[in-house]
Amino acid sequence: MIALFVFVLAACGGSDGTSNDASEASSEAEKSEVVNEDDTVENEASDNANENVQGDVELPNLMPSDVPLPDDTIETIFEDSDIQGDIGVNTQMSLEDLEALYGDYFDSNIFAEDVEKWVEEYDDDKKSIQYSIYNDEVSFETRIAGRDDDEHRAVRLIYFNH
Repeated sequence: MIALFVFVLAACGGSDGTSNDASEASSEAEKSEVVNEDDTVENEASDNANENVQGDVELPNLMPSDVPLPDDTIETIFEDSDIQGDIGVNTQMSLEDLEALYGDYFDSNIFAEDVEKWVEEYDDDKKSIQYSIYNDEVSFETRIAGRDDDEHRAVRLIYFNH
């Protein structure tokens, strides 16, 4: 439709081969519209680049591939080296659900070592839960912290090779 409008205006140009003000305005409007579309696409791309990864989050290479992460994971920390894998995430899962998720994982028979569990409750309803495995080869810690009335709870998974 815009092309038809531009064509009609161009046809109405001056007889000396120069265009009139209306066709110049139309041409400028068309260029402006194209630039605005490009800006919109560019802005959408930059907005997406700034979003934290949610859902399927890549785990550090050292970390067991079956480590559970909440479905609504928002990645906050990621480190992957030859000796340490570290990932921190925020989630809207309740502390109770997170405790069950990681408790079930560490209670499974995949770990030959005993898993140590610490729970600390604070006066302001904040709770901290930590699961740890330490042996001569690896250390694996999972820390959960927050209050259920907070927007997010924090989960941090740290895996070390010795």
